[in-house]
Amino acid sequence: MIYKYINNQSDRTIILLHGTGGDENSLLKIGAFIDPNANLLGIRGNVSENGLNRYFKRFGMGVYDIPNYISETKNLRDTILLLSSEFEFDLNQATIIGFSNGANIALGLLTDFSDTLNNYILLSSDLINKDSNFVDLSNKNVFLTYSYNDPYVNEDSINMLYNRLINANANLTTLEISGHVIDNEVISGVMKFYNNIYKK
Repeated sequence: MIYKYINNQSDRTIILLHGTGGDENSLLKIGAFIDPNANLLGIRGNVSENGLNRYFKRFGMGVYDIPNYISETKNLRDTILLLSSEFEFDLNQATIIGFSNGANIALGLLTDFSDTLNNYILLSSDLINKDSNFVDLSNKNVFLTYSYNDPYVNEDSINMLYNRLINANANLTTLEISGHVIDNEVISGVMKFYNNIYKK
């Protein structure tokens, strides 16, 4: 996978996953704003949809290619493990931030490879693979933004995702927002959650 890594010689690393049409650079400024001292790793999705970068295929709006989603989730996990070894950053001190399509693939990590990371920030995520359940997430910190007027995520998916995270014992923080956005309210919520993890 194509990526950009900024090594700030920190013990903390923020992994950034873009929304549809973004790339490895899209969320770097947000990562640097949240923690100016952290290492930053932006990763581009492998899939192109009409020239727009994505992390997994879909057949139409809200209709996803589940086998591709599962295989690309594994590709992302393998990439993160490889780069953590190459650049020698500690995954136990890493936080993943995904927006929209990026949050959806990060959710795949939490579902299928939850041992990869401890800290997940999921911005406007959808529950892609409804047939897959979480293992025990007692030691996982999860921040989730959602909106009941999100044009891309329906209310049933939001409620199902929330309930599954609660039932899996995730250390869950939620923020209800308006729409499918990263705005100042979202950034403020993310920073509060992030700073609480590291007790800054």
